Amino acid sequence: MIYISYYTDSQDVRISSPAANAKTLSISRALQKNGYRIKIYSTCTTATKGGWISKRNFDLDVGIACRQIGFFSSKIGLARRLQYYWANVRTFFTLLCNVKKGEDVLFYHAIERSYPVLLAKKIKKFRLILEVEEIYANARKLTKKEIREEQREFQAADAFIFPTERLNELVNKTGRPYAIIHGTYEVEPVLNSPAEDGILHVVYAGTLDPVKGGAYIATEIATFLDEGYHIHILGFGEACLVEEIRKKISWIQQETKCQISYDGCLLGDEYKHFLQACHVGLSTQNPEQNFNDSSFPSKILSYMANGLDVVSVRIPVVESSAVDGYVHYANEYSPRAFADAIRQIKLNDKNSGREWIQRLNLEFTKDVTKVLQTKERQN
Repeated sequence: MIYISYYTDSQDVRISSPAANAKTLSISRALQKNGYRIKIYSTCTTATKGGWISKRNFDLDVGIACRQIGFFSSKIGLARRLQYYWANVRTFFTLLCNVKKGEDVLFYHAIERSYPVLLAKKIKKFRLILEVEEIYANARKLTKKEIREEQREFQAADAFIFPTERLNELVNKTGRPYAIIHGTYEVEPVLNSPAEDGILHVVYAGTLDPVKGGAYIATEIATFLDEGYHIHILGFGEACLVEEIRKKISWIQQETKCQISYDGCLLGDEYKHFLQACHVGLSTQNPEQNFNDSSFPSKILSYMANGLDVVSVRIPVVESSAVDGYVHYANEYSPRAFADAIRQIKLNDKNSGREWIQRLNLEFTKDVTKVLQTKERQN
């Protein structure tokens, strides 16, 4: 099965979310257990390094391979536009040349790849399983054309993978087959142990996007903590966003004895090794944003998979999820409330979250089996 997604590893300069990487691998392994050989076709690009970025082919596991396109990287607008068209052309011909009628193709919902995927589906008549993490019209400022493209994807899908039941209700109006996976359901191997330096290490790992706001409020939590705590920011985004978060950290550090640091964007084993040295993971996105009604903060599962306790903003999709009992909540969306929640934590058995994720993994593997076996589209 071809899986059109965005996957990178620690040896790459392409931009992707560590939590999204983990979820891609988790879904791939569930499909692998169902007898599929998975080829992840990654169209990640970057504007942070100039010059030619070579294609890469590598194996992630037995029966799971990844292929990344080569492209010319530049901050110049025209070159970035050419990246977009090149990735779309490669996506189209990959599907055209490698997929047969009636076969399954898994597609990570992305408006920028919508046209080549839907055109290839029209020609080759393959079965499209759409992985939808959020409704972009609720999370971004889209043009009318982009909103129509998003709706076209939803209508063209034969089956879905969602992070929440609420998203299924909003997107899957005609009752097509679907499965739910909140985030990574892969328990990570133990590569490190929590620091024993007398300091509680708290980490935010995710986007630096100011619209979602998670990284910014995470830095402000340090204002309400003392020298017994260290806030770590692991963030991904454009170079300008990295510079902004560094400036904010520098300013806040002058106002508090709590340590605070930006520790880069880590991937693969380096990312897991860092998380496992911490005690608490933060999920701090703004609950007033529309996307919180349906999308699930997959970083929560990444933290649990690496043995961390989790502090989250209180939003319905988390409270109604299968991991509710393993999450500590801030009583309101403010740095002080998050700091209060952190101080009240009595660290859990690091294996309890991992054991629960193993159970969720078994359930998802059964559910996705039913999706794969339901070959006729239900209208």
